[in-house]
Amino acid sequence: DIKVGSEPAGITDNLYAVMIDQAEAFKEYKERILNEARGKYSEDMLAAMEEELNSPCTEEMAAFDKFVQFIESKDYEIVIFDTAPTGHTLRLLDLPFDYAKQVEMMVGAAENTEIKEATQNRFRDIIKIIKDKDRAVFSLVLYPESTPILESYRAMLDLKNAGIETQLVVANMILPEDVCVNDFFKNRRRMQLKYLREIKERFNLPVLRVSLMQEEIKGLELLKKSAGTLGMVK
Repeated sequence: DIKVGSEPAGITDNLYAVMIDQAEAFKEYKERILNEARGKYSEDMLAAMEEELNSPCTEEMAAFDKFVQFIESKDYEIVIFDTAPTGHTLRLLDLPFDYAKQVEMMVGAAENTEIKEATQNRFRDIIKIIKDKDRAVFSLVLYPESTPILESYRAMLDLKNAGIETQLVVANMILPEDVCVNDFFKNRRRMQLKYLREIKERFNLPVLRVSLMQEEIKGLELLKKSAGTLGMVK
């Protein structure tokens, strides 16, 4: 097994994986901000900045900043960002604007306008990329059950209000027909097929189904095996 941590780990020649550690990202982010500020501001201002940086908003910004670094990097042709539940994703989209307020509070409206504008523009450019359907794809992943469908549909509407069009729905853990040999599994599969039709009609988007595997999908071989079960809902 290849250990995946806070630095990109090579899985194959053209695939890398990283797990963003929010605590570690926060520490690095805070130190970078303070190091850049030393020599430019008074000790009182630095103390005020450090106090302002000790906030939940800064922790979220630190994780988002890591994500931004990967998008800005020229090392990767495609970046796949697997977020927490969709509410957290929507929160990430608000962060650049919260960050603008944070910079304002730390530095003051009259000081270092160029730095503030450059930082704010950097995050606004990233949001533009996320909202560009030719450069980014937003997919919702759900289980074919009533509550996940409702939550995902609401998320799609919230994303649309944020200027982001969902382009794909992924229905996960679909029971393969050949394992449904008793009434229990036959009924569960029948229910899943009903909800797959509902997903197709309600979302009016391409729906990709992913079969339930016997083992947890870890490693390239199982990933390839899972890929062989993919299919579009008609």
